[in-house]
Amino acid sequence: MERVEYSEQPERILYLPQADGSAEVWLRNNIRLVNRTDGELSWNIWVAEEVMFVTHLTLEEVTTQFDEYFVVPEPQPTIEDLVEAMNILEDILLGGAL
Repeated sequence: MERVEYSEQPERILYLPQADGSAEVWLRNNIRLVNRTDGELSWNIWVAEEVMFVTHLTLEEVTTQFDEYFVVPEPQPTIEDLVEAMNILEDILLGGAL
């Protein structure tokens, strides 16, 4: 899932059929108009959360199953998180104290 910005209101579903029978699909959720400012400048911009995938589903199937395909992935651990977990595991395996 990406957070994206548009100058015009985006469609909730963008379905682009391909020559091989597949389709490129963009699903957008939480579409809203927000105001941005920079010093004295102020403007409105459309923001949304977006996922993209390629499928052989029809537009109707994608539309009826929107919530199943708009999946927000779990956050991935950082390198620092992994190093900390390895250090804790090492302490446990070597009998050290936490």
